[in-house]
Amino acid sequence: MKTLDASALIDFLLVPEAFDQHVSILKDNLIAPAILVPEVLNALKKAYLTKRVTRAQANQAAKYFASFNITLVTLSAYRHEMWELVNNLTPYDASYVLVARHTQTPLVTSDSRLAKASPRDIEVVLLR
Repeated sequence: MKTLDASALIDFLLVPEAFDQHVSILKDNLIAPAILVPEVLNALKKAYLTKRVTRAQANQAAKYFASFNITLVTLSAYRHEMWELVNNLTPYDASYVLVARHTQTPLVTSDSRLAKASPRDIEVVLLR
């Protein structure tokens, strides 16, 4: 099982050829905070609006995203711990770190700032 960060999933969806060597990650059991859904869909919308991708490509990426079997975790139980991490992480990033910590799974991300700022007790897989 792996905790999947929105940045990694967005890269898989929008730049799949750059992440072909990591595609096996998507076949693993995946878990993420529920915030993943609006983060990914917002990124797809932004990619379309800024003409990074066509509307058809954004639609296809959204359809592909909907096909993934990702266990989504609510965050209410992590409120206090999330606040303790805000000196080094955004609350959004802290949510991924906390899911990884509580499930004892590696955090998969393509965000180098998140990888660098993550607490030492979290295993981070940085995709490049």
